[in-house]
Amino acid sequence: MSNQLAVLGIDLASRSWQDNGSAIVGFSTGEQKTWNSVECGCITWPTEVLSASAMAKTIEQVVESRAIAAVSLDGPQGWREPDATVRKGVGRLCEYESRCQGKTGEYGKTYPQTQHNWIRFCIDVFGELIAGGKAQVANDPQQLTVEKLLDGKFWLLECFPTSTWRSSRLAPLPGKSRVGKKRELVAAYVRSLQQRYRLPNLDPWLGSHDDLQAIVAALPAAGLLGGPCLAIPKGKGSWQVKAKDATPEHWVEGVIWDASLAQDELSSTVELPAIFPKDEGTSDTSNPLLIDDRDDEANSLLIRGIRLFQHLAQLANEGDAVGVGYAQLVCYVHGVESFENVANRPYAQSDTTNVLRLAQQITDENGGAIQIIKDGVAIDAAMDAFVWRKRSPHDRPGRAFDHAAYTEQQWRQVFPDSRRRLLDTAQCASLEQLKKNAESE
Repeated sequence: MSNQLAVLGIDLASRSWQDNGSAIVGFSTGEQKTWNSVECGCITWPTEVLSASAMAKTIEQVVESRAIAAVSLDGPQGWREPDATVRKGVGRLCEYESRCQGKTGEYGKTYPQTQHNWIRFCIDVFGELIAGGKAQVANDPQQLTVEKLLDGKFWLLECFPTSTWRSSRLAPLPGKSRVGKKRELVAAYVRSLQQRYRLPNLDPWLGSHDDLQAIVAALPAAGLLGGPCLAIPKGKGSWQVKAKDATPEHWVEGVIWDASLAQDELSSTVELPAIFPKDEGTSDTSNPLLIDDRDDEANSLLIRGIRLFQHLAQLANEGDAVGVGYAQLVCYVHGVESFENVANRPYAQSDTTNVLRLAQQITDENGGAIQIIKDGVAIDAAMDAFVWRKRSPHDRPGRAFDHAAYTEQQWRQVFPDSRRRLLDTAQCASLEQLKKNAESE
């Protein structure tokens, strides 16, 4: 005996309706578990102003009209529990275990702080759905399967598609800044996902980057309801913290649900994409500076970083040795005046490693290093080659060359000691003008 069920995945965005990805996945449970259908871009978004309440209302309407058994949202459902100081990381436990780039701190704080609007929007969407009385949060990490709810109610869960890509032994889908609107690049990741999970045919791929992430978002919900995959919990259940002083009552923590498969299914051969983003290191679990591609502003922030990287490389190839300071890189990419606006604290020596990881993220999103040639010396420079100490002569630490594709002597030949300087205000303004010109084209 089998049941026909459908789940809804949404890649949440707070800036505009069209930035949201959606997918409905149908499947059979029971002895013969099969995928029946995958629909992407399946929601006709309203014309009213996007808000958490409007998003929740739209989701509830789709649940009712399409008999949706569970909704899986890519976005935080709660803040970090108060006074959890003995725990690793600055965000929620589920974010640490899922290796999320962005982190949700205690009420009102996010890491980076520039993600605040998106994170608050996501938390508010969860709150609106819970308050609506139809949603029941999948809140128990010990309960790996659940039964379909009755009387129009549905399961509600949080997911992080990048973590599901990893747990599925697939190359995670790069951010939109890297693949952009190039549907053929997204289609390569679609094929690997389709082959791994044996999903219905999705060729030709007609969806967007966000829609693909929405399909991945739906998979944990299918697994939780006994579909053809497994649901894997990260973190701990959510609860409400009572109002205290100026802080209102609010939800904290919450489980992030991944999807995966049995070991024999994970060992099957799939067609992996030609593009392989470097996987982030374990230090990312506590790095407050990285750009999380779930954030609405992630694409524009990464483009800022890429534009800066390419601009500095162009200057270097023209004989102008210009770099950026460590905190300066963070402030420019995130579009803020102070490092504290990103990390919620002053710059610390330990942030050097975090900044260099941000530089690596920019290099990866650019598609790799850029060749710099000066006086017959050529180096393949990553973004970190342009991140220098604030004080003249703007050196780099000796260990920075341990794993570089060039020697310290070659770097100094390309960026002579007497010529190095940091990006100034006028050049930053010039870069901003380039951005405006690109947006107007």
